[in-house]
Amino acid sequence: MIANFAGGARVRSFYAPFYCKSCDAEHDVAMTAASLPEGNPKADCPTCSKAMLFDDVAEGYFDTLRELAAP
Repeated sequence: MIANFAGGARVRSFYAPFYCKSCDAEHDVAMTAASLPEGNPKADCPTCSKAMLFDDVAEGYFDTLRELAAP
């Protein structure tokens, strides 16, 4: 979308958006570029400990991060 957006920078960690149906709450979960998931990532709610849903389009979200991930 934007030419040379990263300008040579590499991503080491990031926050991923999640939604907890049980609590009806949104949470950002810290993840590392070294552990990028295939498909939808998994995380437990910090409030109720139930599984949360990834709250974005996994393919587009993680494809961009894979391109910018630190070696």
